[in-house]
Amino acid sequence: MQASSQERIREVWSRTLFGRFTPDQQQSILDQSGMASFAPGASVYRGEHLTRAVAVSLVVDGELKLAVGSPDGRMLAIRLCGPGEVLGLRALALQLSQAELDDREDGPFGYRAVTTSALSEVTLLRVPIALIRRYAMTDPRVGCEIAAAVAEQAMRDQAVLARSALASVRIRVVSYLIETAKPVHGDLAVLTSHEEIAGSIGTVREVVSRELRKLQDDGVVSPVRGGVRICDLTAVGRILGGDLLPLP
Repeated sequence: MQASSQERIREVWSRTLFGRFTPDQQQSILDQSGMASFAPGASVYRGEHLTRAVAVSLVVDGELKLAVGSPDGRMLAIRLCGPGEVLGLRALALQLSQAELDDREDGPFGYRAVTTSALSEVTLLRVPIALIRRYAMTDPRVGCEIAAAVAEQAMRDQAVLARSALASVRIRVVSYLIETAKPVHGDLAVLTSHEEIAGSIGTVREVVSRELRKLQDDGVVSPVRGGVRICDLTAVGRILGGDLLPLP
């Protein structure tokens, strides 16, 4: 791994659970992990991989969307993931506890329905679960850091789902846009009508049009032929309660 890549990784992971590992553990992770890159729109992770995952992923650069799908094809964005986010913590926790997931208990909205896709060019550091598991079995501090990270992530996801059920029009509109956005000529856009957005979030076209004008005035979106372009993912993250702020 190049020195410049290691510097960027250390800069990002200093605010994650990895940054609280010992220096020797951190260096070992760097030595045994690999980089992976994904283009906008690529599927990065699917929930059915949960019980057989071999790595957790640290987001080094780029933005991703974690969503849960319904049996009829609808999607709900649970979390926006930017630099410093760790993907696969649930898989890590399950393997540490040696718990088994019963497909009969999963249901249509369980772990198999979760997907993670790239919203921009994404670079990940793939950290072997076996390596972290070895540290967790020999160093109680590592196990505590993993438990804290999983709990924090679960609380954030619960808050997002609560906002989706009792959210303002602005949050519901932005949620719909980020849930349905696709890469279009290098931009992230939603090719749909105001009326269709209104029907999807349970309001009327006039309300959606008014909110989109406000979002346009704030620089969050801009109109394009046949739809809406998302201009500021950082602002989207703030509106939805995520963390897409660039590193200082």
